[in-house]
Amino acid sequence: MADLGFSTFLPQAALDAALTDLELGVGQLLADVERAQRRNIPLRVAVHDDGFPYLARFHGHLHDAFVMEVPSELVPILRRLVRMPSPQWSQELLDDMCIVARSPRARPDERALARLVIFEGVRVNLFVAAWRTDGGFEGIGGSRRDLDDIADAELARLLAIPLAEDATERYRPFATTVASALVRLRDHVDALWAAQALIEDLRKECEGRARLEMLLRRADPVDAVVLRNQLDRSPRQQPVPVARLPFEHPLLLDGHTEHSLNQRSSRATRTLDRNPARLVRRPKPITFIDLLLEPETSHA
Repeated sequence: MADLGFSTFLPQAALDAALTDLELGVGQLLADVERAQRRNIPLRVAVHDDGFPYLARFHGHLHDAFVMEVPSELVPILRRLVRMPSPQWSQELLDDMCIVARSPRARPDERALARLVIFEGVRVNLFVAAWRTDGGFEGIGGSRRDLDDIADAELARLLAIPLAEDATERYRPFATTVASALVRLRDHVDALWAAQALIEDLRKECEGRARLEMLLRRADPVDAVVLRNQLDRSPRQQPVPVARLPFEHPLLLDGHTEHSLNQRSSRATRTLDRNPARLVRRPKPITFIDLLLEPETSHA
């Protein structure tokens, strides 16, 4: 922590208190994961279900952490963080989680933690891959729920692999799971293209949605959330009710009411219709996903 500079604006006592609160919340979070497992409710469903509030808020916080604006005092710290090499133990820890998730000797809370880490770890990798398409994924109809579905499918595939294979085959289970998820994402994108490339007008609409996505990435993150909610579609998905949006985005929309979000949505929609360029904030909001991919864009 000292190397990253957190102590310059976060006292140690405050950090210790935050860690204590985190420990208390983990038990409630894992209870939600375990209850979903016992009710045969997939994580892709449970993370959006009011019946599992701690799990849903955790999933929403994790997603929002990548797309919300980073406070200016945190930018240099997080920039150093994302450029640091990954610890050697991190990959081994993730592989161990893949074993714990399937081990009958592990306690229920240990298996719940392992399943959650694998699901969210795969989902983050899919999100970064989709973000790298510069709006292409959203332009052909891809959405946040698609990433949840793929991550959950890969978790189920991993859980079905007998533990004996880990002892007989030399492979990295988490890296293999992520690679399989990325292949599944590619196949999903190919299927979307195949279904949509039949109509030229739809191709133009996809390109327009991709351009709009890049504009939203330069807009206020709250405006981007309410507009994406109106724009994101799949054959089975309707817009999330405005009253539920703070539940889906607990970090980004904290403190917002249904009334304030309706006003924000109306204002942002009018701006989008009349003069989309006015949505752009200058300077552009810096988000964590921007910092994460900054080395790539600097070398492009």
